[in-house]
Amino acid sequence: MRTKIISNSDTYKDTGRTVDAETYTFLTGGNDVGERKVYASPYAIEMDGITIQKDARFIFLNKSDVIFYCLNDQPIGSGVVPAGSLLWFHDGQLVSSIFNADTSFTDINFKKGSALYFYLGKQISSGVLAKDTNVQGFMLKENTTVNLYENGQLCEGRLAVSTTLNGAFFIKGTLVVLDNSVLEHVELEEDVLAKSYLFRKNSTLHFHPNGQVSVGMLAREEEIRGISFSKLSDLFFDDKGNIIKAEVEEFVFRHESKEYPLFLKDAEINGVTIKLSPKESWLITKTAFSYKGVTYPAGSVLYFDGNNHAESILVKEPISINRKSYPANTHFWFRPGGTPYVPK
Repeated sequence: MRTKIISNSDTYKDTGRTVDAETYTFLTGGNDVGERKVYASPYAIEMDGITIQKDARFIFLNKSDVIFYCLNDQPIGSGVVPAGSLLWFHDGQLVSSIFNADTSFTDINFKKGSALYFYLGKQISSGVLAKDTNVQGFMLKENTTVNLYENGQLCEGRLAVSTTLNGAFFIKGTLVVLDNSVLEHVELEEDVLAKSYLFRKNSTLHFHPNGQVSVGMLAREEEIRGISFSKLSDLFFDDKGNIIKAEVEEFVFRHESKEYPLFLKDAEINGVTIKLSPKESWLITKTAFSYKGVTYPAGSVLYFDGNNHAESILVKEPISINRKSYPANTHFWFRPGGTPYVPK
């Protein structure tokens, strides 16, 4: 057997056939760069450790890419590519194959006519499933793409059946993503209840390695430790399930049974860090704000101390308190009972 790497400058027997236009367009991803002649290999050829059998047909796409048409079953690594399939090499390395029939490759059944992609070393990177298939403990859906890491572990795929994972129920079609064989996140197809919170569809729900939720977006307003968080807030949890941070655009501040919508910049309240601005703990009131019997104008800036208590307020409009008038931009501080005063 002669062994060599095929190159565009080599001369081979011309079969006299040209490439079928539809097949060629599909192979090149829709980029029509013109027809190429089909050649027959006069001897067995080794490429990327794969012995391409004699008389295999091939075409050159350019100086770096060559496609082989397998006349017979073609062994590749631990699998076999069926006769009539295509092998695509780039710079002498196998990058993909298009099977002529549904084919089980490394115990996964891939679909006829779809592209199977390889890492260097001929480990499968991704492919389309021919049927619902159990891949490393996850039943994944037919006609969807499964992605694998270079070490062969499952990276991502879509559920073939509704399934409970990490205590949450996910419907058929949900995309699951793993890291080191552990569920890392899911792309939600519908609102999902997890840890008693309803997380929003079309968002990503992340998990800690121990299965606890790490980050999720709320699908509805939720009250947590006396704070009402709006829909679309992102909640962050530690690996014990405790909320440690929330990222929101606005939320409702409840005081003395009344609700006051606030624009949020950065605050820590009742042990929950509510974060947009990375530096200070303060809120800008969206409407007039009543605190300890005094009504402050909309647009006032409310500051919190390290114990999550209202510490001071900066008014942006003139205000009258106890029959005394104060100009805009007066900064009041609160005494322990909430009475405002201006430091001397």
